Amino acid sequence: MSLRKNLYQNFLWRGIYFATVFALNVGIARFYEAGMSGWINFISNNFSLALLIGSLSLETGVTYIGASDTSSQGRLAVFSLVWSALISIIFIFISGVFINSSPGIASKGLISFASVSYVSGILLCNFFMNLFIIRKEYAAPNIILCFFNILLLVCIPGESGSFLGIFDKESYLYFFYAVYVLQGVALVICYVLMYGFKNWKMPDLGLLKRLFRYSLIALAGNLVFFFVYRVDYWFIDYYRNSDAEMGNYIQASKLGQMLLVGANIIAGTVFPQTAGGLKENMVRQLQLISRNLLLLFIVMAVFVFIAGSGLFEWVFGGSFNLMFWPFLILLPGIFCLSVLLVMSAYFGGTNRPGVNVAGALCGLVVIVGGDLLLIPRMGIIGAALVSSAGYAVCMFYALMAFRKENQANITDFFTYRRGDQNWLKKLVKLLYEK
Repeated sequence: MSLRKNLYQNFLWRGIYFATVFALNVGIARFYEAGMSGWINFISNNFSLALLIGSLSLETGVTYIGASDTSSQGRLAVFSLVWSALISIIFIFISGVFINSSPGIASKGLISFASVSYVSGILLCNFFMNLFIIRKEYAAPNIILCFFNILLLVCIPGESGSFLGIFDKESYLYFFYAVYVLQGVALVICYVLMYGFKNWKMPDLGLLKRLFRYSLIALAGNLVFFFVYRVDYWFIDYYRNSDAEMGNYIQASKLGQMLLVGANIIAGTVFPQTAGGLKENMVRQLQLISRNLLLLFIVMAVFVFIAGSGLFEWVFGGSFNLMFWPFLILLPGIFCLSVLLVMSAYFGGTNRPGVNVAGALCGLVVIVGGDLLLIPRMGIIGAALVSSAGYAVCMFYALMAFRKENQANITDFFTYRRGDQNWLKKLVKLLYEK
């Protein structure tokens, strides 16, 4: 697939998918308000950590091996099913450990059901979404995920019940978490219908060794980055003054992380192919992308500042009146993460993932220490300040390593130049050119 078509498909279908994710997020936030929606996001964060540990980042290994060895894709599909089933069975027995995470506004049965459904469903989705991506198929899996997001959206209960009239506040949450499993099953069925059962057999010992060796290395990095992104949630949960405060901060953080989608696509699709493997060109591309990202985030920060807190109350509802300052303070940190994503593509491509992990560890130390100092005194404002500082440390560590290797000027990553806007124009033209 050509760069133009690959980029177009990636932006188009992932863009549509994340539009439905955002709409669903807004719908749940408006109905359950900051307190309950904050708990939904917080407990899902706990499930995500359990998922990361239970998955051993094997979906990353499936992607790497499947892309480099097309004959292994059938065996990897079988392994994905077996591993997902195994982890699901394990979580049926240990789901009770999440019950203490409840603030008393959800039943024990719901928490146990939610943990098993979330972990098993997302794991299955991750495996088979990556198997689709290996084959450069973007439309089918994203259409399936969009369908279920829209279904969840129209089923959100209203004042007189849901649109379909079958859910109340708690029963909807059972349905919400059950959909994760339905999504995973639907992706498996679609994959089989499109590609059949060719080479579907258990992987041999050699393939398993390669898979686990690669995935366990990736797991170490993924765990560090997970805590960099989300460790502040647990500190806020411990020190918070109200459920609403937690809900406002997590919503601001989630919205900020959604802004990373574009940088992720650019790093994974545009940069590796436009750099052409030439070192000098690679340096220029990184600096150019960074400068354009800076411009976009400055424009966004000015817009948010002018719009004020009313913007978030209008979108998410009146209970999100504390969201403005945390989001605005997090924006510089999100910019740093955007640059870091592009830098990570470089270090990953040059087989130096250790640089990313070392930088993340430095950032994590800053975030944990800062959260202990500032959250008890400043609440969610302190959490946002510390997170932005930690993200900046991660980025500057990567930039210093990059400068040492390439004798590059750090200021060139942030000093906008005449003609830089042409990069954005070319990107837009690339998306819409036929």
